Amino acid sequence: MNDLASRWLTYDDMAEALGITPDSARRLATRQKWARRPGNDGRALVAVPEERLERPHEPRADAAPDDAADDAPDVGRDARALIGYLERRVGELTDDLLESRRVAEDARTEAREARTAAEALRVQAGQVDVLTALVAAERAHLAEVRVDRDRIVAILAERPASFRDRVAGLLRKAG
Repeated sequence: MNDLASRWLTYDDMAEALGITPDSARRLATRQKWARRPGNDGRALVAVPEERLERPHEPRADAAPDDAADDAPDVGRDARALIGYLERRVGELTDDLLESRRVAEDARTEAREARTAAEALRVQAGQVDVLTALVAAERAHLAEVRVDRDRIVAILAERPASFRDRVAGLLRKAG
């Protein structure tokens, strides 16, 4: 297509110029294989043939008869504007819904991770309880051993030194 015989328009501008919705403009540009390029603002520009822009809009099959159009010339434009607004609003709401779903999925993931971490902490707490009980049992056992040691030391203190020396020698050999 010759760029001289076309005008570069955004889909919204093209829709307005042709009296159609932006989605219809996208479909039309695709169907007609009109050239596209990115604009400076990041929005797509479409090379619309000048003759298409100059041609009067052909009435649709479901359009009102000419006499009804004369009575209410702004109805079609108002309807197209309303349809355009509603399509944009549906798009916004769809984006909001998708974002809400993403946020909800993130929240579910965080909740699963929190439950996993809580379960790990419960297991660790159980281990701490077991270790605490073992330490308490070992302390009680140590107290018994100290009592036995003190009793043995008291008995040995009452014995003659030669007996103590013999016991000490036996202990050294055993150890």
